[in-house]
Amino acid sequence: MPLQGPPPDLEAGQGFSPVLPGAVLSASADATQGAATLSPPSPVLLPSMAAAAAAVGPHSFLPSTVAAAQGAAAAATAVAEGVVDAGAAVGSPANWRQGAATVRTSALAELAASAAANTARRALGVAEVATVPAGRIGGRTPTSSTSLEATFVDDRDSMSELDRLKLAFMSGMVDRFSMTIGETPSDVSFLYLKNSQVSALSVASMPKVREALGLKDPKMVIRLMPCRFGTAFWSAYGKCYHRRFPTKKVPEVNSDAMEVTEHQLLLLAKEVILPLALRTHALVIGTEMCELVSAFARVSAPVRRQLGEACPFRLLIFARTPYFHVRSKDPGSAAQQVRAVNQVWNSLDDEVMEAALRTRFGDDVAFWPQAEFPPGDYAMIMTECVQSKDRKMVVETESNLQNDFISDLAKHLPVIVLQTYGSERVSTTISSMADLVNSGLPLVLIDSRPRSAESNIADLEAAKKELDDLSESLHQPSEADGREAGLVDNFTSSLLAFVKRTLDKKLQHDDEASKKQAGTWLWQAIKLKQRERTDRQSTAAAVKRHKSLSLIKKQSGSTEKTDKDANSDLVVATDMVMRYMGRELEWESKVLQERCTDAINDIGRAEDWQELRERLEENWMKVRSMCFHSYKEVEAFCKDNQWCELVDHGKDTPNGRKQLVVKPEFTKGVDFIEARGLLEQLLMQDFQVGRDWDSNNKTEKKFYSQEGLWLALYDLLKAPNVYTGNLHNLKPLERKLFSIAQID
Repeated sequence: MPLQGPPPDLEAGQGFSPVLPGAVLSASADATQGAATLSPPSPVLLPSMAAAAAAVGPHSFLPSTVAAAQGAAAAATAVAEGVVDAGAAVGSPANWRQGAATVRTSALAELAASAAANTARRALGVAEVATVPAGRIGGRTPTSSTSLEATFVDDRDSMSELDRLKLAFMSGMVDRFSMTIGETPSDVSFLYLKNSQVSALSVASMPKVREALGLKDPKMVIRLMPCRFGTAFWSAYGKCYHRRFPTKKVPEVNSDAMEVTEHQLLLLAKEVILPLALRTHALVIGTEMCELVSAFARVSAPVRRQLGEACPFRLLIFARTPYFHVRSKDPGSAAQQVRAVNQVWNSLDDEVMEAALRTRFGDDVAFWPQAEFPPGDYAMIMTECVQSKDRKMVVETESNLQNDFISDLAKHLPVIVLQTYGSERVSTTISSMADLVNSGLPLVLIDSRPRSAESNIADLEAAKKELDDLSESLHQPSEADGREAGLVDNFTSSLLAFVKRTLDKKLQHDDEASKKQAGTWLWQAIKLKQRERTDRQSTAAAVKRHKSLSLIKKQSGSTEKTDKDANSDLVVATDMVMRYMGRELEWESKVLQERCTDAINDIGRAEDWQELRERLEENWMKVRSMCFHSYKEVEAFCKDNQWCELVDHGKDTPNGRKQLVVKPEFTKGVDFIEARGLLEQLLMQDFQVGRDWDSNNKTEKKFYSQEGLWLALYDLLKAPNVYTGNLHNLKPLERKLFSIAQID
């Protein structure tokens, strides 16, 4: 609440000076001298002081700050009494900070005086400076908490003293919106942070961040790891993206299976996670373009609205600016309206951001991500995630902030981590999951696929066969489902959950079997020993390949028979996961390469200019599946060959926003055979660059050689605090989650 006057301790003459990092806590003598001209205080004095207090937050009302505010109020009084010309005084915010004399304040005093200046303007009926522009989102008027004249300096390398003060107090940094997204009324508390601001925040700053976002003190944290590659994820990409990369869609064998899985995900959010969050007063934390976050936001919004401030749980979404940039320039979108209100995001250098997006996603804007704010009630922290010097995306900014945020909570609250579907950066995500597990946090892996009854047996070979059968089914084109090519299985978290569950069942089965070994016949015991010896030899060979023998021995400790069996199974299971993911990566690369070469060959069969034009247009998306991440070579080619043009459609089309087109009307005097050969050469040269890159990076052998990833998977499969469940069997998963929460 805004203060109605100075705090009681100041009225009693007992000033105090809280510690403010990086701030100069005293105003100059000029400010104090300016304030001294008022005796007794002017009628506009106390409102000015109140505005100053609201600007810098509670418990930061220094005597020197009050003096600065009094100085500004003195100027207002002078104008009101006709001592100073009002037009001259209103001309610049600096006039309002001068007081009766020249005022040179510290950053904190300047912040307070800026607020006092606008209070004085209101008292005189003069227009305020730098108020937040009104806007409309989905037919509803957004409200914003940002009202200070002072804004963050757009300096990516350092922050001013004023910036640091605002960051320390989270003063005026959170915008609150009421909007309609789609057809859902939504309330969003929004905080935007530049890279320099994220770097300046420490773990100790996180309680202030939570307070500014209106996140009540939670009793538990439910962390939703990024769950990608479902419909919510792919909806952030245009239709032309899937024409260019037909292997990249929701990896389900058919549309019916996809719908069933999506419904089960909604039920998981509604029947399991939501009751858990209600009962435990949880803070649910996730990321943008996440299937589980999208589902939870949808099912929890009605509950949040019904309970209002009494709602015991909150949802917080961490977001990366580059993924919202395209939609932030789309009139009518929630992202565009939020950006228009948020001064820091709106001051972003579009040229730098778009250079980073071109580096990451290519020159054609049609293939850039177009994430939108999800419907629901939540808080969002969006981070810049772009380096201005290198003009590259740095998603680590967001992940580091999220880790710091959760680390602060984990010091005194239980944390449960959930993961399903898949992740974009497999190596990074799995390593992060392993770090969480090794720190003692419980991780629940949720398999999104229905499995056959046979897969419930404790048999890794049976599990491998089921995975291979699934992969083969996904790789088949389907006219009924509009699949030009097969699909790559990038549901890596579901894969990991399935293998982990099978491994746990096998180890449990083996443990029970070992207790019965005393009753076996001698010939049976001999065969068992021979099998164990073979298993140990294969285990040693696999471990040697990864140079991990000493580490695994250290982790295993005991050399008893049961431990050796467990190590053998762990290595087999880890290899199974690594090789499966590597094969999927290599398969997709080969499919796209074959698709591109077939397209280039088809273009080369054109017999005249008109046919060349038609074949190039028909095959353009197939060519683009492996070619022209950058259009630099295409532009140079068109410059030298006027019969070709890189057409900019100005909007997204089924063939992208830019397209290479043959112009028969400019072919007079041009040898057709020679021109066709030059075009084939251009296409083939760029294809060879992409093929060589894939040969060095997208093979099963290359993927399998990642020792860090192998060890992270090994840790996850071995850890006792990694639990599994299935999306198509929610009751056991519900019991497991509530049991973990109760234990924690």
